[in-house]
Order: sequence, then C-alpha cells, then structure tokens
Amino acid sequence: CSDHVTLIVLSLCISSIHQARVAITTNPALYPTGSMYSIVRPLIWLFNDASHELHQFEAGLGLTNIASTDTQARDFLVMNGAWSACINLLASENEQIQRVGIECMANLVVCEKSFERLKKSEQDIKLFLLFARSDDLKCQMAATGGLAMMSQDPDIAKEVVRLGGKEVLEEIKAKASHSPGPSYQAVLARVNVALEYIQECAPHKGQRDSSS
Repeated sequence: CSDHVTLIVLSLCISSIHQARVAITTNPALYPTGSMYSIVRPLIWLFNDASHELHQFEAGLGLTNIASTDTQARDFLVMNGAWSACINLLASENEQIQRVGIECMANLVVCEKSFERLKKSEQDIKLFLLFARSDDLKCQMAATGGLAMMSQDPDIAKEVVRLGGKEVLEEIKAKASHSPGPSYQAVLARVNVALEYIQECAPHKGQRDSSS
C-alpha cells in the first residue's frame, strides 16, 4: 500500500514538473480557453511540496508567467493559494527562490483578491518594503513595482505611508538616482510611480500630524 502511495506521489510530482516547464516556455495567451487554469493547482502543489529547489523555482517561473496575463488569471491564482505559496518561498535561504517568489507576488498584485488581502495584512506590505531594499536588483525591481501598483489604491497607499513606506521609497530613490545602469533606472521609475500615487492618495506626514 505504501509503495502504491509513493508511486502516486511520484507520478504527480513528475506531471507537475512537466507542466511547470510548459508554463515557463509557453505564451499564456496561446493556451486554449480554460486549459491554463488546469495547471495552476499542480504548480502550487509543486511550490509547497517539492523536495528539490529547482522544482520550486520552475513552478514559480510558470506561475509568474501565468500571472502576467490578466486580472481574471491573477484572481484565480490568489484564490487557489498562489499568494500564500509565494510568501513561503520568501523564507527560503536560496536567493533565486526568494526572487521568483517576490516576482510572482508583484505580478499578482493588480487584482481584486490581492487588493483585498493587502488591505487586511500589513505583513504582506512589509514584505514588499523589505525586498524593495534588497541588494538583489531583480528583487528590488519586483518589490518596487509591486509597491507602485498597489499604491494605486488610496487605502493601501495610506497603509504604505503608515508603515514607513514613503521614507523607504525616498531612500531607494536617492540611491538609485546616483547609480549608473539600466537596472537602477528601472528601479527609479518604479519608485517614482509609487511616490506619485502615494502623494495623490495619502496625506503627507506633516499634514496628518497637524490635523490630529
């Protein structure tokens, strides 16, 4: 019986790995209607249960690719546990695993289900602020991009300010402004968008203090 269960698990793992690799290399727009969603749960299972970091990494790339399509796909991913799975990856000691986790979360940000979650969980916003200060430029680009997108919502923008996000973004802006290279310019562009939304949606600290 135990051997039978082992074979089932092994078969599921092999199938999920294959689907992850297909998801990485396939333009999500080319999937037949409905078929894209059928591979989401196996990829999330691979995220959570794979014993090999390479499999987690590949599943993350596949989900990141799917999350780049539209809000309907992103809502489906969040409802089926992709956001929570990404958070688990951020605790990895492997920087590549962390990177794919924050990149996938950044792609997931702009949808109703993600906004609902961000409004209820300051810890999720804190994770974006933490990775926005990462020494890994790709992590920094993903995190600042996520902050820029979530700050479109006035309530989330105010929470970003309350958690010290404006100061974090201004610190990153000062550093990126004096750093050469297109990667730093990409970070700077994302930071500028985030700060613009924050200034439009959230009161300045001085204004808030003077009115209290």
